[in-house]
Amino acid sequence: MRFICLLYIALLGPSYLLAQSYFAGQINYQSHYKSLNPKIKVSDLEKRFGQKSTTIFREGSYHEKYDSGMMSEQYYDQKENKSYYRKEHSDTLFWFHCLQPAQPYLRYTITPHKDTILGIVCDELATFYTDKTIRFYYNPDTLRINPKWYADCTFANKNINTEHMKSLFLKYTLETANFTLSMAATHIEAKTISDADLFYPPNSKLQEEKP
Repeated sequence: MRFICLLYIALLGPSYLLAQSYFAGQINYQSHYKSLNPKIKVSDLEKRFGQKSTTIFREGSYHEKYDSGMMSEQYYDQKENKSYYRKEHSDTLFWFHCLQPAQPYLRYTITPHKDTILGIVCDELATFYTDKTIRFYYNPDTLRINPKWYADCTFANKNINTEHMKSLFLKYTLETANFTLSMAATHIEAKTISDADLFYPPNSKLQEEKP
């Protein structure tokens, strides 16, 4: 029986092996803020954007849940290329299509072995915009994804970022003139993800909203 299984895999070729290596599971993140403007309090940033979040991921689609902030949860349906989010204390899911104009940027850099998160050595993708700098820390051997899943997801340059990283991020930083945000993974668990955990309930109230 083992020989038959190995022969079957060999006939399918390397595409089968690669398909089995994409990450599916759950990632928990913790966010930290630093104010660079005396008029902005860290406590206000924590209240607006939240401190903890959970990402449930499978085959390009994901469900994010936040402990507080302007949004309580967000869904991305890879096949529809649509993002759905629920505002705090709302029973409505607002949605928009993720084929949007790309954000112009000045330049980007990739630096190998820049940081270590949860004992995992990460490369850094830094993108410089006129008003901010965004950095992703990633390791495609740990959180490997298929960048083709986001070929048409141009909102926030996700297609460009995933083409560079071929991975989910372990750490994300946002640097602006007024504050900085650092969001790093605290726990990673590879596991089977059900449709019920990944997609919004079928009886949800939906409303389109332009990003």
